[in-house]
Amino acid sequence: MKEKAPVPPTKVVTPNKPGSTITTETPVNGLTVDGDGNLTGTPTVTDWGPKEEERKVTIPVKVKNGDEEVVVDVPVTIQRDTDGDGIPDMTDPDDDNDGIPDEEEIINGTDPKTPTTQTPTIKITRKPNGDAVVTPKKPGVGGTYPPGTVVEIPGKDGNPIVVTIGEDGSGIVPNDKLPKGDLPGKGTVTEPNKEPSQPVPVTTPARKNPTIKIEQDPDTGDVTVTPK
Repeated sequence: MKEKAPVPPTKVVTPNKPGSTITTETPVNGLTVDGDGNLTGTPTVTDWGPKEEERKVTIPVKVKNGDEEVVVDVPVTIQRDTDGDGIPDMTDPDDDNDGIPDEEEIINGTDPKTPTTQTPTIKITRKPNGDAVVTPKKPGVGGTYPPGTVVEIPGKDGNPIVVTIGEDGSGIVPNDKLPKGDLPGKGTVTEPNKEPSQPVPVTTPARKNPTIKIEQDPDTGDVTVTPK
């Protein structure tokens, strides 16, 4: 039975004599057996071990017929589901649903069963024309973010510059959309259908002002103007 999910009525006790009554005095981990012999309730475990994936419990059930009474032990296995997404941890690639796969968390030294606030890095490089290339990298091994990821970096008057990441793992900010001067601050990374990352330091570079190079031929006097 999956933790945190109501169990469907499941027949677990069938008396061998008509007229018998079935009772459970105390629920066990949120589970009980009703008068029809069905397992009901929502499995709950509050003391999971650090790496425990399932818990075997036993529900004592009284079956009474006249003066005759017997106790039947009903065994139940509860599968841990840390994030309550309906996928047991033993098959869930991201137990805590924090957006960081369990395998990556193990490499990073974080707990796969405790949500970790992402701390990505945001790298900004420049093209010759001045456009800024924004490339976010995931924490730990520095993996590439998927297309559709949104990065916000500092912008003029407190209005962030919003960049959408493409297939190559980067996004472009046109030179004319950059601030007049370098603008340090905080940036965030938001994957599709996930919460924004923790703000991280990043500096939005200043726009490059167009320059020209003027050369004059000393023999002819001709002037050559070259944009740079």
